Amino acid sequence: MTLTKCLKCLRGLINAATRRRPRPQITQASVIPAPTNGVDARVSLAAGDMSVCPYAYNIMPDEAGMRVRLGYREFVLDVEDGTSFGVSTIIPMEGIAGADDKLFAVTNEGIFDVTAYDTAPTKKANFTANTSADAGYGTFVNYVNQAGAQFIYYADNLNGLWFYTVSTGAWAAVTNITGVDETTICGIVVHKLRVWLFTRSSASAYYLGVNTITGAATAFVFGGKFKRGGHIAGMYNWTLDGGAGVDDYLVIASSAGDALVYQGEDPSASSTWSIVGTYDIGAAPVDYRAGIEYAGELFILTGYGLVSMDEILRGANAENPETSNIAYKISKIIQQSMIELRTDAGWQPVFFPAEGLIILVSPVQTDGEYIQYVLDLTTRGWAYWRGLPILSASVWQNKLYFGTTDDKVMVMDVHKDGITITPPDAPAENGNPIEYSILHTASDMGSPGIMKRGAFIRPNFRADYAPVYDSRILYDYTLAEFTAVLAQPASSVGIWDAGVWNTSTWGSGASTAFGTATGASGIGRTLGVAIRGTSTAATVLISTDVMWNVGG
Repeated sequence: MTLTKCLKCLRGLINAATRRRPRPQITQASVIPAPTNGVDARVSLAAGDMSVCPYAYNIMPDEAGMRVRLGYREFVLDVEDGTSFGVSTIIPMEGIAGADDKLFAVTNEGIFDVTAYDTAPTKKANFTANTSADAGYGTFVNYVNQAGAQFIYYADNLNGLWFYTVSTGAWAAVTNITGVDETTICGIVVHKLRVWLFTRSSASAYYLGVNTITGAATAFVFGGKFKRGGHIAGMYNWTLDGGAGVDDYLVIASSAGDALVYQGEDPSASSTWSIVGTYDIGAAPVDYRAGIEYAGELFILTGYGLVSMDEILRGANAENPETSNIAYKISKIIQQSMIELRTDAGWQPVFFPAEGLIILVSPVQTDGEYIQYVLDLTTRGWAYWRGLPILSASVWQNKLYFGTTDDKVMVMDVHKDGITITPPDAPAENGNPIEYSILHTASDMGSPGIMKRGAFIRPNFRADYAPVYDSRILYDYTLAEFTAVLAQPASSVGIWDAGVWNTSTWGSGASTAFGTATGASGIGRTLGVAIRGTSTAATVLISTDVMWNVGG
């Protein structure tokens, strides 16, 4: 072999050894579905369960994804007559005749008619016994007698029993019941056509005759059955099949955490009236309206969470929230809030059928924030409402109405917050965007212990027009919300020949898919996608696309 051939072979070997090999794939991508199972405080941050999330504010589980909640607007202003501490009870009434429909607001000063939008409220009842800040938190029942006449009973926590007659449109303090001081009555329930009443700081209740709303009240002592002591904190109807057919039971909850269940019709006859169970359900909040009936079940808000009496009857332990509690996913959160706020007025569960929600209204937090705990009944997923100044709430004519501390009644049926009755010159700009925030559960994305650097994020929405948002990747189980400076979202879709030039946003006005990729930064072993945005239209988060680079 000649020297030239040897050099040529050597050169070929060197080129083959130094030839650049293909770089291994280091960029990976994944689609993260919206966490439609909602907030779940039980799940470890390291579990990587992407169907749940550590927090979701003002964006709720839904069949299609996570949807931004409804906003609110002013309905009636100035519900006060001197010195008011806010609207602490909302009383809805659906009349037998549609013309009799009424909405009443209760403050520490009395009861006001707030039926008509943007109309000065009319004071219908004047409280004189006690007008302190704790007054006005009460319970109510609608009652129809055998003659077909309709009434409302309202029991105020500090001002006793009141009565509304539909035929006359008048409220009056009840003075025609004997055997009990009507001014001390703080709670009321109708069980099997019989009115039951209970008084402040007492372990006894009083019942009237069947189909009777006046006359002699007979005392019934429950205190001897309260193993933990305390006074009556609530009385509720409970409809269920206990094995002998469907029946209505009477449940008496004590302030210390006992629940007594009675069956029968006549409390004076031991042969037909008996106790069928005594259960520990956890200490009740100070309010007398901690119970809610839904789909034949009775739920009671206690220190354990939202306890299901159906599950308790089947042998579940109230201290084990997963077996006895519809709020088991966030029971620890509710328990902590109860520790801080149980003795504050303002606790109230509300069933909102039109939206398929159960809303747990809580008193204002120690930091001044308003928080409500919200369950979507279809997905059984929980979320938080934030920034809604709810002091009391009720559903009337398929809409949620709530009272505020500044003497207003609001209604939730819009896609902005704080829309005022008297708008500025540009009505489309009235109100504020709804601010939402969500964090997907952190995940190692299938590469445990490997460092990752975020590359791109693309949240995918369906909305009436392009949503406004900022998204970030948070690394290594970071939970703190990031600060976002967001542009003003669109407030309406412009209509040709009617929209205002340089003001209206042009679009279809129909639900459309949107998704815009943005860069990501930072490095860590786990990735959690956080999204903060504002909305003025129906908006649903469907999923989030994520791309990242894998390191060593």
